[in-house]
Amino acid sequence: MRAFWVLALVLGLTSPVFAVEDPLAADLDDAEYAYGTVAQVTPEALIVREYDFETGTTVEIAYQLDPEVIVNGVDTVQQIAVDDDVDIDYVTKDGRRLATVISVERYPAAPEPDGPSPEEPL
Repeated sequence: MRAFWVLALVLGLTSPVFAVEDPLAADLDDAEYAYGTVAQVTPEALIVREYDFETGTTVEIAYQLDPEVIVNGVDTVQQIAVDDDVDIDYVTKDGRRLATVISVERYPAAPEPDGPSPEEPL
């Protein structure tokens, strides 16, 4: 029984040594979410058109790209294009929105119909 208490004491005193805080994990606790359509792509940022529910208008918001940003739906950030629909997880640092995860949604173009269109006479 005494060995149990000694072991519990040793583990209790040394466990803070093994606790390593991940700064990104702390940032993710404060993560926010946005979605919209890409208006512009630069090497440092995405400009996204999104609906502002408070004003009832469409606004363009800049999201700086985290060097370790995770992208879904494309292989690299460079493959994101104007008019792509995106979901963005971001954190606010120094008044700037820093994108940590970007998910790209691309929809296939509608197939051309076979035969005449409804407006064309037969």
